[in-house]
Amino acid sequence: MRSGAVISFLALSACSERALPLDEATSLHQPLHWEIGPDMPTGRYGLGAATGRDGRIYAVGGIVRAASDDRFVSTVEVYDPVSQQWARAADMVDRLGLASAIGVPDGRLYAFGDDGATSSGKVNAYSPTADTWVSQGATSTHRRSNFAVTGDAEGWIHLLGGEGSMGSALATMDAYLPAENRWTVEPGFSIARTALAATTDRQGRIYAIGGFAREALSAVEIYAPARPAWSRGPALPTARYALAATTGADGRIYVIGGEDQRFLSTVEIFDAKTGAWIAGPAMPTARAALALATGADGRIYAIGGFSSNEANLRTVEVLVP
Repeated sequence: MRSGAVISFLALSACSERALPLDEATSLHQPLHWEIGPDMPTGRYGLGAATGRDGRIYAVGGIVRAASDDRFVSTVEVYDPVSQQWARAADMVDRLGLASAIGVPDGRLYAFGDDGATSSGKVNAYSPTADTWVSQGATSTHRRSNFAVTGDAEGWIHLLGGEGSMGSALATMDAYLPAENRWTVEPGFSIARTALAATTDRQGRIYAIGGFAREALSAVEIYAPARPAWSRGPALPTARYALAATTGADGRIYVIGGEDQRFLSTVEIFDAKTGAWIAGPAMPTARAALALATGADGRIYAIGGFSSNEANLRTVEVLVP
């Protein structure tokens, strides 16, 4: 694996908190807690996840660690929260690891990632109705791998940070408009980083969270498109990289898992109204390079990744509000 992946395998004891199976849920209100979901059929890390307009959750691409090498995959598997069943969808055109996936208003899904072979990232687009993928070519000229992706209400998809073609961390942000297959350069942030997380809040602000630049980062930078400009936000309490972030149904930002000399089960939640971070319940499985998706049911699905015990996790754990 290239050094840009900033991935290592270090020991960490398992979290002692027991998660509840989905079928043990009761009608009684419980505080924010974790439940165990059905395992994903194909264990992998560095995958992307997105919730489709149909409410199903798509686990896209990733990397499978074999005895001799890391294999980038085109695998797509789909979880139905209603039936609690996984199914196989059509493979992507490209094999994409260190991947991100995102849905757009017209119902299509877009996958971005590194094909493990070329000097630029790739874009694939998926039609759920036709169950077909098409290649949209390379990402913008800035980035090669390990970048973060988030979208906005106007249909733009934003790519943040990552590793450039010369192996250096980036502080750039580019935007992609799927309707026109068009790229544009946006203002960059101040701290170059790779293996970061990104999400967009309900006010349309974009967050660049954590990552790696010679060390694990706690830096949070916030982009306000109306200005347009970046500003420093309250630092993430736990510095980490290979983490994941999503905006919950409650509008708060959930930052989960990652790595900093050890694999983390840490959950930290940011409320933009108060400007404060609070601790959430620890994820049952400490892991990095996982994918997150906020479901139509308001639950947050933590999918795959790797841990000290398993390189290709099939694990699905669900944070229930």
